[in-house]
Amino acid sequence: MIAEVPRRLPQQDGRPVGGDGKLDIGSRETLRNWNKQNEVDPGQRPGTTSEESAQLTALKMENAELERANEILKAAASSFASDLDRPHTLVTFIDEHRTASAASSRAKTQSLH
Repeated sequence: MIAEVPRRLPQQDGRPVGGDGKLDIGSRETLRNWNKQNEVDPGQRPGTTSEESAQLTALKMENAELERANEILKAAASSFASDLDRPHTLVTFIDEHRTASAASSRAKTQSLH
């Protein structure tokens, strides 16, 4: 349909003029962009096709989602790593006190004999 629009509008230097009011289009630039894209999509003009643009947008959205997921996984890994460090500290504390407690228990036992 867009390919037909320039033919129905008055032309000046190969460009449509006065179409923005007749077709209730926001600006002449909008019509130019649509016309340009209409030439790019079938390969008549160099540029990014609508399909390529849609793929790029989808890939950018997927990339953003993967980056968010990666940040969540990093935070979870950091949290789990700090949790793993705590039991080691607790075990060390128990071992230290066990040996001290055992030594004092032996001393008490020996003093009773």
